[in-house]
Amino acid sequence: MAYGKARHNYGTINRNLFKLSRNIHTLNKTPINEVSTTMRRVHVFIHGMVHGVFFRANIQRKAIELDVTGYAKNTDDGDVECIFEGEEEDIEEMLEFCKEGPRNAQVEDVDIEDENYTGEFDNFEIRY
Repeated sequence: MAYGKARHNYGTINRNLFKLSRNIHTLNKTPINEVSTTMRRVHVFIHGMVHGVFFRANIQRKAIELDVTGYAKNTDDGDVECIFEGEEEDIEEMLEFCKEGPRNAQVEDVDIEDENYTGEFDNFEIRY
């Protein structure tokens, strides 16, 4: 088990290093006044058979992989509610993941509402 976790961390480190090197490459080729990262915040409700299928845990794993912050929690009416904050392209990837869900989930619909980016989160957590 420890080996698998170490391998996962190694993969995450490699992806983050790749992102960093890509950003540095972009910085080296782009005038400093033209460098900007579009940050985005979305409030998401995922409807369907999404409780009891490790939906939140899989969302958290994906968010950590993409360096997206926020939270995921189950709602009383059987949905999963999420707030995602991060770079535009990473948020888009998170939304695509939400539309598919983990293997045993049956996603019927995903409501997405854009909100003002706040930067209030330090990580991605599962709330209860």
